[in-house]
Formats: sequence, C-alpha cells, structure tokens
Amino acid sequence: ADGGPVPRAIRAAVSESNGATPETGSTVVADQIHQMQDQIRDEEYERLSRLCAQMAATIAPRDAWTFAGFPAWPPFVKERTVVTGADVVAWLDRDGKGGGGLADANAMLDRGLVATTGRRGCGFDDASPWRDSLFRLSDHACEPVGWPRVTMGAMNARRRWRGSNRRPARLVASDLRARILSMYDEHLSQDGTFVDYAAMAKSPAFEAYVDATAELQTVDLRELDRDEKIAFFLNVYNAMIVHVTCAVGPPRAGFFGFFDRLTFFDRFRYDIGGVPWSCDDIEHGALRGNRPGAASFGPLVGAPAVSPGPFAPDDPRRAHCVLPVDPRVHFALVCGARSCPPIRAYDAAGLDAQLAAAAEAFVDGDVAVVDADAGTFRCSKIIGEWYAEDFGVDDAERLRRVAGYLPRGSAKREAIEAALARGGVKLVTAEYDWMLNGKSA
Repeated sequence: ADGGPVPRAIRAAVSESNGATPETGSTVVADQIHQMQDQIRDEEYERLSRLCAQMAATIAPRDAWTFAGFPAWPPFVKERTVVTGADVVAWLDRDGKGGGGLADANAMLDRGLVATTGRRGCGFDDASPWRDSLFRLSDHACEPVGWPRVTMGAMNARRRWRGSNRRPARLVASDLRARILSMYDEHLSQDGTFVDYAAMAKSPAFEAYVDATAELQTVDLRELDRDEKIAFFLNVYNAMIVHVTCAVGPPRAGFFGFFDRLTFFDRFRYDIGGVPWSCDDIEHGALRGNRPGAASFGPLVGAPAVSPGPFAPDDPRRAHCVLPVDPRVHFALVCGARSCPPIRAYDAAGLDAQLAAAAEAFVDGDVAVVDADAGTFRCSKIIGEWYAEDFGVDDAERLRRVAGYLPRGSAKREAIEAALARGGVKLVTAEYDWMLNGKSA
C-alpha cells in the first residue's frame, strides 16, 4: 500500500539523502521530514480555514438558552453566536457523499476553528450527542459586532498565529503602530481633523492590519521594562480603537447610546500572549495600576474606593500593572471622539518627551480660564471628573499638576499659578463630545 502523503514524502526525503555522508545523513532525513510534516500541517490548516470561513458566511449564528445543570448558578445560560453540531456536519457533508464531515469537524475542533460551548462540551464522535450540541465558529466568535450584541472572542483570534519565529512584543506593537499611522495618513483630511473610517475599513491595508494583529497572541509581556510596557499598551489600545471603529463604528448617540458607551471599552478584546485584554483592561488594569474605570459603580456614585480594579488577586494580568501611575497616559489614549486626544506614536526610547508633548497639547487646548479673579477654570471630564483622583486629591492639586504640563512663562500657566497662590481655586468640567472625529460605515 502507498500509505498516504506523509509516508510518500518521508520516502522521498530518504531517497534524496542517500548521497549524504553517514555522519550527516540521519540529520538531513530528520530535518526534511520535519519540514515536510510542517508543510502538510500548514496546507491542511489552510484548507480547514477556508472551509470554516465559507461555512461561517453560509450558516447564520443564533443565541440559545441552555440548561447548565446543578449546582451551576444560574442553571440557565444564554449561549451567544452558536450553531448546532448538525449544522456543521451537514454543511461539511454538503456534497452528499457523507463520511468526511465528521472528520473535518473534529479537525477544526482540534485547531481552534470550532469551539465547544457549555460546561461539559463534546466532540464530533459517535459516542457524544454532537447533533444537538452547540458549537461556536471562530469566524462568528471573533467578528466585532455593535451593541447590544456581544463579541464573544478576541478580535485577533479568528485564526491562530502561525509565523515561524516569535518576535519581541515591542516589535510586534511597533509594526501595528506603523500600519495604523499609515492608514491614518491615507484617510486623514488635509486639516487633520477628520478621519474617513468608512474608506479605511474597505481598504486592503485594513484587511492586512487585521491579519497582522494575530501576532499579538505570541508576545511575552514579561520581557518589557516599564517604559516599553507603557508604549506597548498605548499603541495597542489606540490600534484596537481604530479596529473597532472601522468594524462597527463609534458608540451610538441618544438614550441607548449611554449604555453603548458604558460598555464599549470592555466589549472588544485582543488576545495578547494568550490572555484576553480589553481597552478597559489596558487602561484601568495596566496603565492605571488596577484602578476602577469611570463606568464602574464606585466612580459613578462618587466613591471610587467602593469598586475594585478589573484584575482579581489571582489574575495573571495583574503582574503587568504599571506603578506608579503616570497621569499623562490619559492624553495619549484615543477613543475616536472629538473630545479625545489625537492619535500619536509612542516608543520607549522617547516616551517621556512624547507624553510631555501629548500632555502639553491637550492641556493647552482643553483647560480654559473661566474667571481668573475667582480662580475658576474649565477642563475636560478626563481631568476634573472621570479620572480626577489620578491628577490629585482636590482641585488645587489637579490644577497644580496640569499647570506643570504647560511651558514656563505661558499665559495660561501663569494664570493658574497666580490663582493657586491666592487660593480658593475651582475646576468645572465641560461636556464631552462623543461625536466621531470622522465618518464610519
């Protein structure tokens, strides 16, 4: 018997190595066998990947309530974006010959293209009730969707990263940053105030960017020092916001927009080093030293200490919290709204100067004198409300800090310092403009 493609390839490798010396012959054979096995695995993955993408485009996912069993609580769970095992196998057996559907379904399960749901889950074998069981296709799970729908998987985990070499985290983030800035250059208006996200989302460069984000699955954050970690998280956060804005648009306006904005920064994730990270995880967990976000219960009722940060004591992401907190990161994080800072690039080598420039630009354009004699100043909700504790314990300390971001001798800095010297200063906040700084689909 011929034995299939792997044995044929192995015999060919042996034949080609017959001319090798005894000392090197076995090594040559082993290397060639490994290379051919890798090639066969890659070709099989590509075949299954194409099938999964075609199946996801054909079978519409649904939400389904399932019984989780006791002592699970709650006993009923809503499984989102699922299909049945019968749907999967029937589609794979669509040629009507039968037999291959189960094998391909199990192969997709092994490679993460299809995932089980529920506490127990099951595979595609005769001993399990796979026909009525619920499964989730990676293409469905990782597709960004707008509120009130839920994106179940990490947006960059639709496919596993299969690059040959693992690159340092800072280089991966630098590559993504360069891609984002290149797209911005192409789709930014001449006056720099408007981004055509709709055109960006349809561009080949955006498709290539989405594929490149899968490499974040391989990074090791432990190799980053403090400045490298801050630069990495700033760049990835901003890249994720651009990704989401292109895919689903900004949070909606109006009454329902409140709930959209409340959850927007926690609904979408990237797989970074095998762990899911949302924008809230990056901002409040890593960059703010595991402090509660502005949308948490404590900050909403004026008592931030009531709410914990996003990372529990046993959360492995807790090891990547940046302490002490540098409040200037707030001026580097982009949300796509008109009141947000403009997007910039950050790297560890020039981080302090880059953060200083971002802080000066934001404070110069955001903080305004309302009544110099009364010591009243207007600022963004970022400084005076949502993250007030990051800038100081009271208005005087916050004003003193933001004045330090302005150049010495500037009129605004002198006005703030004069008011601080007199005492009795007060900060009032301006309404935040959540309108998109561009056009989305």
